[in-house]
Amino acid sequence: PHLKDYKYDLAILIDPNETNPPSNKIALTKFKIAAEKMGFFTEFITKEDYHRLSEFDALFIRTTTNVNDYTYQFSRYAYAEGLIVIDDPWSILKCSNKIFFTESMKKLDIPTPKTFFVSKKSNLNEIINELKFPIILKQPDSSFSLGVFKVNNYEELKEKLDFLFTKSDLIVAQEFIQSEYDWRVGILDNKVLFVSKYHMAKNHWQIYNWQTKLKKDQAGSDESVKIEDTPPKVLEYALKAASAMGDGFYGVDLKVTNNQIYVIEVNDNPSIDYKVEDQLLGDELYYKIIKTIYDRIEDARNSKPNKG
Repeated sequence: PHLKDYKYDLAILIDPNETNPPSNKIALTKFKIAAEKMGFFTEFITKEDYHRLSEFDALFIRTTTNVNDYTYQFSRYAYAEGLIVIDDPWSILKCSNKIFFTESMKKLDIPTPKTFFVSKKSNLNEIINELKFPIILKQPDSSFSLGVFKVNNYEELKEKLDFLFTKSDLIVAQEFIQSEYDWRVGILDNKVLFVSKYHMAKNHWQIYNWQTKLKKDQAGSDESVKIEDTPPKVLEYALKAASAMGDGFYGVDLKVTNNQIYVIEVNDNPSIDYKVEDQLLGDELYYKIIKTIYDRIEDARNSKPNKG
């Protein structure tokens, strides 16, 4: 029995050994404090706790999600057991599927970088003519800039494709869009939660540079931007792009170059790190996310027909 009367039970799924988790330790603590104040008994669980999911009212996944690993299984099982789940199984599926993303954006008339899906049979010359070097190559389910490469000539293209084909039958090839920073719009329940600018890592074309030996050069600087100071078009495209994935918790990445806005991707499981995404909102950001989980439980309870 819990010592205090808590209204609901919340499980936060973490992986203590993950190198780049979506929330750092202080952020996780802040989630827990916010949840307890709101009336949740809160427990951090790991992949060993799969069999215990039905004990909880909600599951909040704070380890990097992937369709091919236990995080997706947790999400599906929790959903089947009637828990409120962030990230829900569809969001994980849709966000990890770059083909679904590309097709959805086309339908909504949202500009994205020119994209090709490359198989071993593809005509590389055609792709090179269309995209022009440098070209970005991505594993279809890459996250945190891992499994993403920039190639500058035919030899590099060939070599990286051969490597990526060992991991997947289909590779995403995209035109390279140069920008000083990426916009990141955090969205939950089809509403904008926060806006950040992630600057590129030092002397690198991505916001993360895993190749560098210096820890301090691994990630670019970041700044929080007030929602009202964000270009309206950036917010509009981000909200439209996220709505194609569902009403879950998303981080939409956009680039602006020569006054043109491109949506680069929609991520489920976006980062919430202490002193990064919460620069402006502080503790309020953690509350807003937990409150959504709380409200969803209440809504689900109230909409069920009474047995009686």
